[in-house]
This record gives sequence, C-alpha cells and structure tokens, in this order.
Amino acid sequence: MANRRTWVWRDGRGLRGVALCAVRALGSERAQSTLEYALVLLAFLGLLAGLAALWHAGAAGVFADAIERGASHALDGLGLLDVALY
Repeated sequence: MANRRTWVWRDGRGLRGVALCAVRALGSERAQSTLEYALVLLAFLGLLAGLAALWHAGAAGVFADAIERGASHALDGLGLLDVALY
C-alpha cells in the first residue's frame, strides 16, 4: 500500500464523515416532505368526505325539507301562488 492519499475535510472529517452528514441532512428533508404530503393528503380527504356528506344530504332531501319548514308558506296547493303574489 504505497502512498495512499486520503481526502480530509477542513474540520478533520474524511469523505465518509461528509457523506454521513449529507445522508442525515437529506433524511431530514425527506421526512419533512413526507409529513407535508401526509398533511395535505389528510386535508384533501377531509374535504372530499365533507363534500360527499353534503351530496348525500342533498340527495336525501335534507336541504329541501329545511327550506320548506323555514318558508312562511308551505309549498302545497295555493302556497306557491301566495308566495309569488307576495
């Protein structure tokens, strides 16, 4: 093993130390991006579940029933004509 040259960083770390430092830095960035992806995915799934619940309530007639109960006149027979003439 004649005169093998080893590379040393200014603060005394060799290439292996620099590589380990880089792997640690990249690992923390990967963990942060994974966490951000998970949070965005959960927010999107929550939004999707809320829209599905609204769709289901609309299909079941919940909103129409609430509007009809809240109206001053029921929408039956002459009630619609009464509302139109008001």
